[in-house]
Amino acid sequence: MIQYISKAFETPEQLDRALYYYKEFCLVSVNFEQERNQRRLRESELEINVLKQDKEIKEKENQALLYAVALGLIVIISDLVYRNFRNKQKTNQKLEIINNALARKNHLLDKRNVDARTSPSCQKQFGNCIAFACLTIC
Repeated sequence: MIQYISKAFETPEQLDRALYYYKEFCLVSVNFEQERNQRRLRESELEINVLKQDKEIKEKENQALLYAVALGLIVIISDLVYRNFRNKQKTNQKLEIINNALARKNHLLDKRNVDARTSPSCQKQFGNCIAFACLTIC
């Protein structure tokens, strides 16, 4: 609008006014450009900040997901280790029972063997066996 006023005063008698309005026009145009550039700069800065925040949020989400997966794996591995430990304990208990039973049976067999060697009827049979073995070898 100021530009049109400036053109209206371009007659030789009104050059001072034309120059004044032209300068006003230039000043307003420069101010307008500066304000527009500042607004664009602020918008660009806001957009950059929004992008940075989005990136940070995504990184935090990824990190949270990674922690959740790691925690899940730890729970699964801990469960497997615990089950393995419990199975070993149960197996060891069963083996201990079997070993105790075998130890008692061995003790009974040892006792019978000692009784068999010391009883007179067994010694006579043992002597007969030795004599028979000697005869067959010779």
